[in-house]
Amino acid sequence: MSDQQIKFTLPNGQEVYTGNLVPDVLPVSFKPYPPTKVRPLSEFTEIAKQVRKIRRDISAEMKLAKWLKSQGRIGSCNAWMVRNMWGVLTYRMFGKWIDISPEHLYCRINGGRDAGSMLDDGMVEMTDNGCVLWDDKWYEKYQANKIPMEMMRHANEQGKQQRFQECYQASRESVEACWQSLCCCLLDGGAVGVAVHVGNSYLNSGKGIAGFDRGPGNHAIAGSDFELLTDTPRSWADVAIKSPQSWGADFADGNVTTLTIKHIEEPMKYHGLYCARSVWQPDYLQKEFKA
Repeated sequence: MSDQQIKFTLPNGQEVYTGNLVPDVLPVSFKPYPPTKVRPLSEFTEIAKQVRKIRRDISAEMKLAKWLKSQGRIGSCNAWMVRNMWGVLTYRMFGKWIDISPEHLYCRINGGRDAGSMLDDGMVEMTDNGCVLWDDKWYEKYQANKIPMEMMRHANEQGKQQRFQECYQASRESVEACWQSLCCCLLDGGAVGVAVHVGNSYLNSGKGIAGFDRGPGNHAIAGSDFELLTDTPRSWADVAIKSPQSWGADFADGNVTTLTIKHIEEPMKYHGLYCARSVWQPDYLQKEFKA
Protein backbone atom coordinates (compact mmCIF):
# COMPACT_ATOMS: atom_id res chain seq x y z
CA MET A 1 0.00 0.00 0.00
CA SER A 2 1.42 3.41 -0.98
CA ASP A 3 1.74 6.35 1.39
CA GLN A 4 -1.08 8.02 -0.55
CA GLN A 5 -3.45 5.06 -0.15
CA ILE A 6 -4.62 5.60 3.40
CA LYS A 7 -7.49 4.20 5.44
CA PHE A 8 -9.59 6.81 7.27
CA THR A 9 -12.55 6.51 9.59
CA LEU A 10 -15.44 8.93 9.07
CA PRO A 11 -17.27 10.45 12.06
CA ASN A 12 -20.02 7.80 11.60
CA GLY A 13 -17.45 5.00 11.98
CA GLN A 14 -17.36 4.09 8.27
CA GLU A 15 -13.92 3.16 6.91
CA VAL A 16 -12.93 4.85 3.65
CA TYR A 17 -9.78 4.93 1.57
CA THR A 18 -7.84 7.41 -0.52
CA GLY A 19 -5.65 6.22 -3.38
CA ASN A 20 -4.39 9.13 -5.46
CA LEU A 21 -0.70 8.51 -6.15
CA VAL A 22 1.83 11.29 -6.82
CA PRO A 23 3.47 10.95 -10.26
CA ASP A 24 7.26 11.08 -10.56
CA VAL A 25 6.90 13.70 -13.30
CA LEU A 26 3.95 16.00 -13.90
CA PRO A 27 1.91 14.46 -16.74
CA VAL A 28 1.22 16.26 -20.01
CA SER A 29 -1.27 13.85 -21.56
CA PHE A 30 -3.74 16.60 -22.50
CA LYS A 31 -3.52 20.02 -24.09
CA PRO A 32 -3.88 23.08 -21.83
CA TYR A 33 -7.39 24.44 -21.36
CA PRO A 34 -8.06 26.77 -24.34
CA PRO A 35 -7.28 30.43 -23.50
CA THR A 36 -10.29 31.43 -25.63
CA LYS A 37 -12.54 29.67 -23.10
CA VAL A 38 -11.08 31.49 -20.09
CA ARG A 39 -13.00 34.54 -18.87
CA PRO A 40 -11.79 37.35 -16.60
CA LEU A 41 -13.38 37.41 -13.15
CA SER A 42 -15.70 40.34 -13.90
CA GLU A 43 -17.13 38.66 -17.02
CA PHE A 44 -17.32 35.29 -15.27
CA THR A 45 -19.31 36.84 -12.40
CA GLU A 46 -21.78 38.57 -14.71
CA ILE A 47 -22.48 35.39 -16.69
CA ALA A 48 -22.50 33.23 -13.57
CA LYS A 49 -25.33 35.25 -12.04
CA GLN A 50 -27.44 34.75 -15.17
CA VAL A 51 -26.63 31.04 -15.38
CA ARG A 52 -27.64 30.53 -11.75
CA LYS A 53 -31.13 31.83 -12.58
CA ILE A 54 -31.75 29.15 -15.21
CA ARG A 55 -29.49 26.22 -14.28
CA ARG A 56 -29.93 24.11 -11.16
CA ASP A 57 -26.91 22.97 -9.18
CA ILE A 58 -26.25 19.48 -10.55
CA SER A 59 -24.77 18.25 -7.26
CA ALA A 60 -28.25 18.79 -5.78
CA GLU A 61 -29.76 16.82 -8.68
CA MET A 62 -27.27 14.03 -8.00
CA LYS A 63 -28.37 13.79 -4.39
CA LEU A 64 -32.05 13.69 -5.37
CA ALA A 65 -31.38 10.96 -7.93
CA LYS A 66 -29.31 9.01 -5.37
CA TRP A 67 -26.51 8.99 -7.92
CA LEU A 68 -23.73 9.51 -5.40
CA LYS A 69 -22.44 6.25 -3.97
CA SER A 70 -19.44 4.96 -2.01
CA GLN A 71 -16.22 3.50 -3.38
CA GLY A 72 -16.06 1.25 -0.33
CA ARG A 73 -12.80 0.01 1.14
CA ILE A 74 -10.88 0.31 -2.12
CA GLY A 75 -8.34 2.94 -3.21
CA SER A 76 -10.21 3.60 -6.45
CA CYS A 77 -10.92 7.32 -6.02
CA ASN A 78 -9.58 8.21 -9.49
CA ALA A 79 -12.06 5.85 -11.14
CA TRP A 80 -14.90 7.25 -9.03
CA MET A 81 -13.85 10.80 -9.88
CA VAL A 82 -14.18 9.89 -13.57
CA ARG A 83 -17.55 8.23 -12.93
CA ASN A 84 -18.90 11.38 -11.27
CA MET A 85 -17.50 13.61 -14.03
CA TRP A 86 -19.21 11.39 -16.60
CA GLY A 87 -22.48 11.75 -14.70
CA VAL A 88 -22.23 15.55 -14.73
CA LEU A 89 -21.51 15.68 -18.47
CA THR A 90 -24.12 13.18 -19.63
CA TYR A 91 -26.85 14.73 -17.51
CA ARG A 92 -26.00 18.19 -18.84
CA MET A 93 -25.78 17.00 -22.46
CA PHE A 94 -28.54 14.38 -22.68
CA GLY A 95 -30.73 14.96 -19.62
CA LYS A 96 -30.14 11.37 -18.50
CA TRP A 97 -28.31 9.58 -15.69
CA ILE A 98 -26.10 7.07 -17.49
CA ASP A 99 -24.00 5.20 -14.94
CA ILE A 100 -20.65 3.56 -15.60
CA SER A 101 -18.65 1.05 -13.56
CA PRO A 102 -15.68 2.59 -11.73
CA GLU A 103 -14.45 -0.90 -10.84
CA HIS A 104 -14.04 -1.75 -14.54
CA LEU A 105 -12.09 1.46 -15.02
CA TYR A 106 -9.96 0.77 -11.93
CA CYS A 107 -9.15 -2.72 -13.20
CA ARG A 108 -8.05 -1.28 -16.54
CA ILE A 109 -5.88 1.52 -15.17
CA ASN A 110 -4.37 -0.49 -12.32
CA GLY A 111 -3.84 -3.96 -13.76
CA GLY A 112 -6.35 -5.58 -11.43
CA ARG A 113 -4.53 -4.56 -8.24
CA ASP A 114 -5.78 -2.36 -5.40
CA ALA A 115 -2.70 -0.17 -5.10
CA GLY A 116 -4.06 3.29 -5.90
CA SER A 117 -3.53 5.13 -9.17
CA MET A 118 -2.62 8.53 -10.56
CA LEU A 119 -5.10 11.25 -11.46
CA ASP A 120 -3.92 11.21 -15.07
CA ASP A 121 -4.49 7.45 -15.43
CA GLY A 122 -8.27 7.55 -15.20
CA MET A 123 -8.58 10.56 -17.50
CA VAL A 124 -6.44 8.95 -20.22
CA GLU A 125 -8.25 5.61 -19.97
CA MET A 126 -11.70 7.23 -20.12
CA THR A 127 -10.69 9.31 -23.13
CA ASP A 128 -8.94 6.55 -25.09
CA ASN A 129 -10.86 3.39 -24.21
CA GLY A 130 -13.91 4.30 -22.11
CA CYS A 131 -15.73 2.42 -19.35
CA VAL A 132 -18.51 -0.18 -19.35
CA LEU A 133 -22.00 0.69 -18.10
CA TRP A 134 -22.69 0.10 -14.40
CA ASP A 135 -23.32 -3.49 -13.47
CA ASP A 136 -23.47 -4.84 -9.92
CA LYS A 137 -21.42 -7.83 -11.05
CA TRP A 138 -18.46 -5.47 -11.37
CA TYR A 139 -18.64 -4.17 -7.83
CA GLU A 140 -15.38 -4.99 -6.00
CA LYS A 141 -14.26 -7.10 -8.98
CA TYR A 142 -11.36 -4.88 -9.93
CA GLN A 143 -9.05 -7.89 -9.40
CA ALA A 144 -8.21 -9.36 -12.79
CA ASN A 145 -8.18 -12.93 -11.47
CA LYS A 146 -11.84 -12.64 -10.40
CA ILE A 147 -13.13 -11.56 -13.79
CA PRO A 148 -13.97 -14.19 -16.44
CA MET A 149 -12.18 -13.50 -19.73
CA GLU A 150 -15.43 -13.26 -21.69
CA MET A 151 -16.85 -10.76 -19.19
CA MET A 152 -13.75 -8.60 -19.52
CA ARG A 153 -13.81 -8.80 -23.31
CA HIS A 154 -17.45 -7.73 -23.41
CA ALA A 155 -16.84 -4.88 -20.95
CA ASN A 156 -13.87 -3.56 -22.91
CA GLU A 157 -15.86 -3.59 -26.13
CA GLN A 158 -19.02 -2.05 -24.67
CA GLY A 159 -16.93 0.51 -22.77
CA LYS A 160 -15.91 2.17 -26.03
CA GLN A 161 -19.43 3.66 -26.14
CA GLN A 162 -18.76 5.73 -23.00
CA ARG A 163 -15.76 8.01 -23.55
CA PHE A 164 -14.73 11.57 -22.82
CA GLN A 165 -14.35 13.77 -25.88
CA GLU A 166 -12.97 17.23 -25.05
CA CYS A 167 -10.44 16.91 -22.22
CA TYR A 168 -7.83 19.46 -21.18
CA GLN A 169 -5.35 20.07 -18.41
CA ALA A 170 -6.11 23.10 -16.25
CA SER A 171 -3.61 25.95 -16.44
CA ARG A 172 -0.35 25.49 -14.54
CA GLU A 173 0.74 29.14 -14.69
CA SER A 174 -0.40 29.83 -11.14
CA VAL A 175 -2.94 28.60 -8.62
CA GLU A 176 -5.23 31.49 -9.64
CA ALA A 177 -4.98 30.62 -13.33
CA CYS A 178 -5.61 26.95 -12.54
CA TRP A 179 -8.72 27.72 -10.49
CA GLN A 180 -9.89 30.17 -13.13
CA SER A 181 -9.80 27.53 -15.89
CA LEU A 182 -11.58 24.99 -13.67
CA CYS A 183 -14.35 27.47 -12.83
CA CYS A 184 -14.74 28.56 -16.46
CA CYS A 185 -15.10 24.93 -17.56
CA LEU A 186 -17.93 24.51 -15.04
CA LEU A 187 -19.55 27.76 -16.16
CA ASP A 188 -19.70 26.36 -19.70
CA GLY A 189 -21.39 23.17 -18.52
CA GLY A 190 -18.31 20.95 -18.22
CA ALA A 191 -16.95 18.86 -15.37
CA VAL A 192 -13.56 18.92 -13.65
CA GLY A 193 -11.30 16.46 -11.84
CA VAL A 194 -9.02 17.61 -9.05
CA ALA A 195 -6.82 16.33 -6.23
CA VAL A 196 -7.32 17.35 -2.61
CA HIS A 197 -5.48 16.32 0.51
CA VAL A 198 -7.47 14.42 3.11
CA GLY A 199 -6.72 14.64 6.80
CA ASN A 200 -8.78 15.09 9.94
CA SER A 201 -10.17 18.47 8.87
CA TYR A 202 -11.46 17.26 5.49
CA LEU A 203 -12.88 14.11 7.07
CA ASN A 204 -15.06 16.25 9.33
CA SER A 205 -16.46 18.39 6.52
CA GLY A 206 -20.16 19.20 6.65
CA LYS A 207 -22.26 21.88 4.98
CA GLY A 208 -20.32 24.94 3.84
CA ILE A 209 -16.64 25.06 2.92
CA ALA A 210 -14.84 21.73 3.29
CA GLY A 211 -12.21 21.26 5.97
CA PHE A 212 -8.68 22.02 4.78
CA ASP A 213 -5.58 19.84 5.19
CA ARG A 214 -2.25 20.80 3.63
CA GLY A 215 -0.53 18.11 1.58
CA PRO A 216 0.26 16.85 -1.94
CA GLY A 217 -3.24 15.53 -2.66
CA ASN A 218 -4.04 11.93 -1.71
CA HIS A 219 -7.65 11.90 -2.95
CA ALA A 220 -9.21 12.44 -6.39
CA ILE A 221 -12.66 14.03 -6.71
CA ALA A 222 -14.91 15.56 -9.36
CA GLY A 223 -16.20 19.12 -9.57
CA SER A 224 -19.74 19.69 -10.84
CA ASP A 225 -20.74 23.32 -10.19
CA PHE A 226 -19.37 26.75 -9.32
CA GLU A 227 -20.64 28.85 -6.43
CA LEU A 228 -20.17 32.58 -5.87
CA LEU A 229 -19.29 33.12 -2.22
CA THR A 230 -20.18 36.80 -2.49
CA ASP A 231 -22.24 38.90 -4.90
CA THR A 232 -19.17 40.94 -5.81
CA PRO A 233 -16.14 38.61 -6.00
CA ARG A 234 -12.84 40.49 -5.65
CA SER A 235 -10.65 37.50 -6.53
CA TRP A 236 -10.95 33.85 -7.57
CA ALA A 237 -10.83 32.99 -3.87
CA ASP A 238 -14.46 34.20 -3.79
CA VAL A 239 -15.56 31.46 -6.21
CA ALA A 240 -16.07 27.92 -4.86
CA ILE A 241 -16.54 24.56 -6.56
CA LYS A 242 -19.12 21.95 -5.54
CA SER A 243 -17.61 18.47 -5.47
CA PRO A 244 -19.58 15.19 -5.65
CA GLN A 245 -17.81 12.63 -3.45
CA SER A 246 -17.51 8.84 -3.33
CA TRP A 247 -17.76 8.10 0.42
CA GLY A 248 -21.50 7.62 0.90
CA ALA A 249 -24.47 9.79 1.80
CA ASP A 250 -23.38 10.25 5.42
CA PHE A 251 -20.19 12.07 4.43
CA ALA A 252 -20.11 15.90 4.40
CA ASP A 253 -23.27 17.44 2.91
CA GLY A 254 -24.94 14.33 1.49
CA ASN A 255 -21.69 13.18 -0.18
CA VAL A 256 -20.91 16.67 -1.55
CA THR A 257 -18.20 19.06 -0.40
CA THR A 258 -17.52 22.69 -1.30
CA LEU A 259 -13.94 23.52 -2.29
CA THR A 260 -12.07 26.81 -2.49
CA ILE A 261 -8.87 27.75 -4.24
CA LYS A 262 -6.73 26.88 -1.21
CA HIS A 263 -7.77 23.21 -1.50
CA ILE A 264 -5.77 22.88 -4.76
CA GLU A 265 -2.84 25.15 -3.89
CA GLU A 266 -0.54 22.29 -2.84
CA PRO A 267 -2.02 19.44 -4.94
CA MET A 268 -1.59 21.33 -8.24
CA LYS A 269 2.18 21.29 -7.65
CA TYR A 270 2.14 17.49 -7.81
CA HIS A 271 -0.75 16.60 -10.13
CA GLY A 272 -2.32 17.73 -13.35
CA LEU A 273 -5.92 18.90 -12.76
CA TYR A 274 -8.44 18.33 -15.51
CA CYS A 275 -11.33 19.89 -17.41
CA ALA A 276 -13.75 17.81 -19.50
CA ARG A 277 -16.18 19.69 -21.72
CA SER A 278 -18.04 16.87 -23.50
CA VAL A 279 -18.42 13.14 -24.15
CA TRP A 280 -18.96 11.17 -27.33
CA GLN A 281 -22.64 10.44 -27.84
CA PRO A 282 -23.19 6.67 -27.42
CA ASP A 283 -24.80 4.84 -30.33
CA TYR A 284 -27.76 3.76 -28.19
CA LEU A 285 -28.60 7.42 -27.47
CA GLN A 286 -28.32 8.40 -31.13
CA LYS A 287 -30.91 5.76 -32.02
CA GLU A 288 -33.14 6.86 -29.14
CA PHE A 289 -33.02 10.55 -30.12
CA LYS A 290 -33.71 9.74 -33.79
CA ALA A 291 -36.73 7.70 -32.80
